[in-house]
Amino acid sequence: MREIKFRMYRDGRMQTSWSMTTDEAYNYDFQKCEIEAGEGGILMQFTGLKDKNGKEIYESDIVLILEDEMYSPIPNNFKGEVKMMEGCWYIDNERCAFLVWQEIADWEVIGNIYENHELLKEGKPC
Repeated sequence: MREIKFRMYRDGRMQTSWSMTTDEAYNYDFQKCEIEAGEGGILMQFTGLKDKNGKEIYESDIVLILEDEMYSPIPNNFKGEVKMMEGCWYIDNERCAFLVWQEIADWEVIGNIYENHELLKEGKPC
């Protein structure tokens, strides 16, 4: 069984996350999520990764990457939004983007685009 987690932004606030599991045939019940989100609710999926403080990283989170490894393609102090495209998670600040392929110890969730969108404007260009 694989657990799939979501959280929801509705009525001006982030609501508690919930999860569902798949059966052995990987059948999902997404209808339940759509009903609970209702009109105006925005669902965000858990990436399966956690930041340096153990906080779960969800779609639409804003992360600060304090990567200082010599061979990292990600610049120091890079901020971006967590997005998914074609089944892959990536971090994007509209100037550049990097694929998320592993849990990095120096990543930190600093907000999300619905409650802290101004944080992206302060980001460092690539």
